[in-house]
Amino acid sequence: MDNSFTINGREIKFEIKKMDIYELDYYYDNPRINYIISQYPPDKVNSKLIEKAIMNLDYSKELRQDIERNGGLTDEILVLGNQVIEGNTRLCCYRKLHSIKKDDKWRFIPSKVIVDKIEPQELFLLLSNYHIKGKNPWSAYEKAACICKMLEKGYRIEEVAREVGSTVPKVETLRKAYLTMRDKYLTR
Repeated sequence: MDNSFTINGREIKFEIKKMDIYELDYYYDNPRINYIISQYPPDKVNSKLIEKAIMNLDYSKELRQDIERNGGLTDEILVLGNQVIEGNTRLCCYRKLHSIKKDDKWRFIPSKVIVDKIEPQELFLLLSNYHIKGKNPWSAYEKAACICKMLEKGYRIEEVAREVGSTVPKVETLRKAYLTMRDKYLTR
């Protein structure tokens, strides 16, 4: 299997490996990290301060719980050298889990390690793809269809809400909307 991605027409190779979380550094030019460090004098900035700021975000608390519940990551972090280009919050969550659990399971994080030289403009394009463009989001209908499939497969509504990062009332609303659309338009 070819482990590469294409940026600006150039194929960039990477390796998949587990990296020691304490041998990795946060990437200060990552938008979230850059915002955090911009709030402090340069001589006060360190990994502990960054981790504390990241873990205070509601999103980070939820992500840590998801990672712990799933027993790991679904998407590897992206590493260049020893810097985490993409996945700084996931690294922070792993460090928090390791500090709590004291288990080597949380000491090594699945990573895509870039092995090719990457130009600054390519790195900028890569980060913009992650942070500005993002993945192609599902429509509300597609989300509701997925929720209904989960419920049909025997998941409890509370489990579905937790897994999709929502609430029971919102999941129930999506389910009802999907069933109405399906029954009205798709069963003709």
